[in-house]
Amino acid sequence: MSLHSISSKVESCSPSLVVVCIQSTKICDGEQDLAAGEDEHLCENWSCNIGWVKCDDNKQCIEGKLLCDGQADCKDKSDSWWWSCADNARCIPNNDMCDGSQHCADGSDETLGMCSSRNCSFGFWKCADTIQCIQDHDRCDGFIDCNDGSDEWIETCGNCTEDEWACADKSLCLPSARVCDATKDCVDNSDESNYTCFNWTCPKGSWKCADKRQCIFDAWVCDANIHCADKSDETNETCSKRNCAGNAWKCVEVGQCVIPWGLCDGSNHCDDGSDEWPAVCGDTNCEGQLHFMVLGFCHHFNVVFQRKQIVKFVRSTLSASLRNAN
Repeated sequence: MSLHSISSKVESCSPSLVVVCIQSTKICDGEQDLAAGEDEHLCENWSCNIGWVKCDDNKQCIEGKLLCDGQADCKDKSDSWWWSCADNARCIPNNDMCDGSQHCADGSDETLGMCSSRNCSFGFWKCADTIQCIQDHDRCDGFIDCNDGSDEWIETCGNCTEDEWACADKSLCLPSARVCDATKDCVDNSDESNYTCFNWTCPKGSWKCADKRQCIFDAWVCDANIHCADKSDETNETCSKRNCAGNAWKCVEVGQCVIPWGLCDGSNHCDDGSDEWPAVCGDTNCEGQLHFMVLGFCHHFNVVFQRKQIVKFVRSTLSASLRNAN
């Protein structure tokens, strides 16, 4: 038997201090065992015995086996927020029941019979299939959380706002930025259909690809990375009419844009080869601190190209040159 000593004042001719021993399981169990209630004081700092769990108010310990017995053993009733899987192998929070994901090994937390007759916990909303519960703040947020999509139905959320677009089947409102973005969001795929996208005006701050089937952020055009499915955002024709985005470098005679670390790296990225011209990279003496020379070529020294990497690069380049010479 595990005993614990507690100092307790008792009334006699003069106040004195005595030590009382009680079972450790009697401490912070929600029941006062000592006259002055010392066994139920300072429970926030008390660690429950092995096999016991603390209630959510941090003031009471109960046996672990009571956690999922279907009755409120905690004074704050927090143990009633748990549910036991049908095989009794696991205890899960009520909020994990009927949420569309299986938490019990036997799947009993997501069965049709149990979920269809169960009310969702406070702060949760039941999907139209009567099986799944989702958090209230996930309803009508522009993202489908119910397996049947009912949390974003127009019937659920009301008419679309001026910043939204309604799927052709009237089942869903989408933010304008998610129409013709090369990702299908509508169940009927109407947000990415040729008819929709050919006639769609991209939102402010967006750019329409040449095939008229996709909108991308304007900052992505001529940034040296392809975003349009038809690659039109990085063509000479497109980029010759505008400056390169971000830190990208513009080729001299063609409109292409090159990523900064592709400049003066010994490989041509521009169709005109201007990203490796001596006039761009410096002369064969590699003047300037931002370049170094290997076998007569200047190479751009960017912040991520550390000294050890340069040494490795020089060695590998020399080795390749010697192999080719032999």
